[in-house]
Amino acid sequence: MFYSLSRRTALKAVVLAVGYATSTPQPSVSPTPANASPTPTPSATPSPTSAQLAAEATEFVEQTFFLADWSAGQTYRFPRVLTLVDVPSDVEILINWDPRLFLVSENVQALTDQFIEIVAERLDSGVLRLIVPAGATNVFLDASPVSLYPSENVDTPVATSIKMFDGAAGAEVELLALAIDEFPTSPWGVELSAQWTTVKGLMIPQSIQILSVGPNPVPAGVTIQALCASALDRAPTVPDGITVSVESAGNRSLVQLTVTAPLMATDSRSVLFERDDATTVPVVNPAVVSRVSVDVGEDPRMIRQTGKLSIFPLTDSGIPVSTFKELSATA
Repeated sequence: MFYSLSRRTALKAVVLAVGYATSTPQPSVSPTPANASPTPTPSATPSPTSAQLAAEATEFVEQTFFLADWSAGQTYRFPRVLTLVDVPSDVEILINWDPRLFLVSENVQALTDQFIEIVAERLDSGVLRLIVPAGATNVFLDASPVSLYPSENVDTPVATSIKMFDGAAGAEVELLALAIDEFPTSPWGVELSAQWTTVKGLMIPQSIQILSVGPNPVPAGVTIQALCASALDRAPTVPDGITVSVESAGNRSLVQLTVTAPLMATDSRSVLFERDDATTVPVVNPAVVSRVSVDVGEDPRMIRQTGKLSIFPLTDSGIPVSTFKELSATA
């Protein structure tokens, strides 16, 4: 996910002012191993000095995952934009992150009086070394969260941290460690799939399959909605443990399926749609496209992001899919 924070929020979450000395030289920064323990957030109290170097992550990407035993969830961050203040000379920045969580490119830019490409060297799978020129006010990084499913329970995750070495002043300082959010959870997941058919040129579900992928049961009360581009003439057939309601308006129907008994991991249920007027010729570029989706509720972090929480009768290129089969009463 991509976020742009207000200055107040960014300061609360990740800002650390960093002072650097101009006298006693310090050794160069050693990169943190990718399998190191999470870096604690350093003190926000700057060192007393005549010059202050400040930074904040004003834009970042997030990765939400679960601990190895599924006992809790965490959200880690990686900066997309670093805003710098008072950079009187070239500085070296080392960014350490968990490569299992984020994909980070070596294509890095800085803003001085213009946008420029800067030196970016990958020292390890989770360590990037940057040389930021004097006068830079922003550093722009290209990063995205890794698609974790089905292995989104991560053992010993490593928090993103950033260190800086000011060569001119001979000073090594830790700049910031991005905030970590942790939350209790009992994660569960669903993979939806469907067979589609065509009624009056519009694709609608012929059947919907609901697969529980665990590790916890799909809780009672979870709802799955199916928008049918062509109005149904009867309610679909549902198995035990699922109830159905149908609302029709004009030439479309909204079907709501409600789980009434917990659906255990690896269990599946099928919902059947019966039509007598199925055809085989889908309309190109229909005004309404059918879809089936799980209602993720107020806190989607509790649900595993399976990539199959919503499905449509379209190919990857957006072309309508057709089964080219008659719909039988016992399908």
